[in-house]
Amino acid sequence: MNDAEKLKKVVLDYIKAESSVTNEKEEIIYSFLNDYAFLLGAFTSLTFALRFHLTIDELKSHVSNLTLRGYTIAEYIPKSSNVLDVGCGLGYLGKILVEKGCRYIGIDSEEKRVTVANEIYRSSGIQDRAKALVFDILKAKKLPFENNSFDYVVFIWSIHDMEKSIQRAYLEESKRVLNIGGHLLIYERQQIINDETLRKFITDIGFVHEKKIVQGVVITHGRKTKAVLDIYKKVQ
Repeated sequence: MNDAEKLKKVVLDYIKAESSVTNEKEEIIYSFLNDYAFLLGAFTSLTFALRFHLTIDELKSHVSNLTLRGYTIAEYIPKSSNVLDVGCGLGYLGKILVEKGCRYIGIDSEEKRVTVANEIYRSSGIQDRAKALVFDILKAKKLPFENNSFDYVVFIWSIHDMEKSIQRAYLEESKRVLNIGGHLLIYERQQIINDETLRKFITDIGFVHEKKIVQGVVITHGRKTKAVLDIYKKVQ
């Protein structure tokens, strides 16, 4: 399945969830998309490319790395893993992982995003293996899970929103809830991945760096940068 096919699959699932959560009829949504989506998407994409001096390949990279990052993460999580997603957003990673045979819990501060995520799981018949919970990830400093509960903890474009004290608290909690030999995955823009304070937090807490994978071009905060996946292993 290429990136366009993956994106189509994601969008169709979100349309179904949007219809259920908002009580808006699917045909009304499709009518709007039929009349406006192509033109609006074309206008937005082309003006974005001109503003940031992007080639079409760079624009494709930007779209893929921000909208299909769940697929990127899933490549590095083996089947049958228990996964915690901190700052899960709409939680589509859960559906991707369950299709591999994993179990998934996502936490996010925004109730509406959590509602949509759980609707996707319900409509897909996977609510027994994937769920999202409302949890204030910007303030709380203790995860509501037992020690050694997960094989993977992932932060997908979420750790940059946290103050340093919150970052350290969540990294310590990630270590606590991970099994020995479990993995921490952080998918972020390059500047965050390279932040010396963050990297020191991670290694001091008891993780060893395993792999850094550069994904491609993204535009964040008006700057062209790289999307990067950093992988750490719990060793203590």
